[in-house]
Amino acid sequence: MNKNKSLMNKDPFSLSVVQTLDALILGELNQMIYSNEQVKSLEIPQPSPFIKFLPIAVCIEFIGACYDEHPFNSTGKQVKDINEKRFNKALKELFPKSYLQFSKANSPHYLYKHFRCGMAHQLRPSGKIVFTTRREAMEAGRSHLEQDSLGLLLLVLENLYDDLAKASEKLKAKFENGQITNQKGSQGYIGIIPMSQNYQSTN
Repeated sequence: MNKNKSLMNKDPFSLSVVQTLDALILGELNQMIYSNEQVKSLEIPQPSPFIKFLPIAVCIEFIGACYDEHPFNSTGKQVKDINEKRFNKALKELFPKSYLQFSKANSPHYLYKHFRCGMAHQLRPSGKIVFTTRREAMEAGRSHLEQDSLGLLLLVLENLYDDLAKASEKLKAKFENGQITNQKGSQGYIGIIPMSQNYQSTN
């Protein structure tokens, strides 16, 4: 049996979690980061790079939420520090080992606090986190997750997205081979309203 089919939501008006990974993280977000071949090949600068870090932060927490046994809508009142746990779960279980040190609360570059919360609540990184693009990093001889003499941690947009994409593929594989048993992979997750079919305005 094709395991992919078992994770496809049969409802034509919603996407399963696995379909959401494909459509949004591996689809639409990929198109945002690599909008054309000139951007991908570094021939031209990355357009509007700063704001593209925001959906990456959200997506990291989302794939962590796919991993646990709690309902997606669980709040901090129901499960203590659930957003923090989900973000860090993704880094620890799905991202390269180079991210592990940044999933610890005592790190001066704690990504949950300084990247995720900074972008979600203030639309900027906090602490000693700085953003750049692959083209700018290469021109400056810098690399992703590099710390400079001032203790600043460099996040390179394209590298961060590539690691998110690989983490998403890893998550899909875990659903498909049965390593994740919470049944979230095949559940309807995002509803789709067919605006052009049988849609009547209430205005």
